[in-house]
Amino acid sequence: EQVGLNTRQFSADIENGKARKLFQDDLHACRTKGVRGFPTFLIRSSEGEILLRSYTSYHAFERWLQELSRNKLKKKVLNGESTQVLDFIYRYGKTAIIEIATVFDLDFKKAEKLLAGMAVKGLIVEEKAGNGFLYSLPK
Repeated sequence: EQVGLNTRQFSADIENGKARKLFQDDLHACRTKGVRGFPTFLIRSSEGEILLRSYTSYHAFERWLQELSRNKLKKKVLNGESTQVLDFIYRYGKTAIIEIATVFDLDFKKAEKLLAGMAVKGLIVEEKAGNGFLYSLPK
């Protein structure tokens, strides 16, 4: 529930077999594509598709997306300003430090300091989760 899981729906989907069917469909699709590990990303475009296996950096994703689009994508400059971070949290909900560090190409300490500063100002809410924090917009 802490990460937004609807536990009633989850339990119902387990009990009625929907979860098993979706899992089996996903497993079949993965085996068909030759997926053997986690994470694996399939990126498709009208120009083709690419399967990225294992951890993939933002820069590798960017290279492949540009190649598949024939360099037609315009890069949005992300500088880690608080307005961009707020927009990210608004779009994706609860966010961890590592997500901000990765998306905005910041080192972990800088992302941690940025989020903590935004929390002190009341722009976002800091919530203890496991061995770290999640950040969200105030209610």
